[in-house]
Amino acid sequence: MKNVNVRININKEMGLSSNTLWHQTKKDGLKGIIKNQCLYLSYSLENVTSSRYNTAFAYPMVSVCDLPLAETGNYLKKYGDYTIGFSALWGKRNHFATVWYCDQDSFALRTVVEMLAKKINEFGDKVESDKEYQNIVYLLSYIKQYEGPLPKRKYKKYRFYDERELRFVPDAETLKGVGEKQMLWNYEAYKKAHKDSALLPKRLNIPFEWDDVKYIIVEKDSEKLEFKQLINKQSGRYDLNISYFTNKEVKEDIIGGCHDEQENTQPEIATDKDIDEIFRNAALRYDKDSETLYIEKEKH
Repeated sequence: MKNVNVRININKEMGLSSNTLWHQTKKDGLKGIIKNQCLYLSYSLENVTSSRYNTAFAYPMVSVCDLPLAETGNYLKKYGDYTIGFSALWGKRNHFATVWYCDQDSFALRTVVEMLAKKINEFGDKVESDKEYQNIVYLLSYIKQYEGPLPKRKYKKYRFYDERELRFVPDAETLKGVGEKQMLWNYEAYKKAHKDSALLPKRLNIPFEWDDVKYIIVEKDSEKLEFKQLINKQSGRYDLNISYFTNKEVKEDIIGGCHDEQENTQPEIATDKDIDEIFRNAALRYDKDSETLYIEKEKH
């Protein structure tokens, strides 16, 4: 007689978000963020499709996400090979807000787009001075497709909802003060007129304190020391509590990667029938100290 134990870990504190806000960029981008001690705002082209309308406007923003580090598997390196992690309190101080994800068949999304269309038809070229229009555009700038194509990463269908994005978008008055718009109708024309750049004026950059930085994730192991030395030089401090990882370390040691090598034969996979057999007439035992639920079944 032999006992077969199936363990189910019960973590009462498991959550879907973290107290860290992640921002991805390129290596030069990360260096610039550290040297200037701020995040840059830029126009971002957003395709939002409803059942009746297909909108493709660019909004001024900077984006982060609050995924737990152990849950960043599919997100890691999606928008850049280098990542900086800030405290959630920094995001709160700077008025970051969660994105409103909408399915293309959402009545809420259709309503917002129809309100926008109505204002454009009503005011024409003078619509940007209308306060209600400004409010509608601001609301629309925080809407993102629940899922859709991501051409830059060659995804025919990508679930943006899994990213848990937060954004900061300046209001209409702030943008007017620096000669920028809430929404660009022609993103490519703007970039062409600005030397292929979508960056906004430096006055809109979002500053941070060195104690706001919690993580730096780089591509190569040698770059951990490189960026640590850069931060020490820029901050003039050597007591900062910043953790440095490579993408590989995050994938293999924190997320947990597949380290086993298989032969060409197909591995044996448990079927639903096998699992049902294990659970049928099973005895349950809960271990309070380890918060683990044991499912025990005698096997003859």
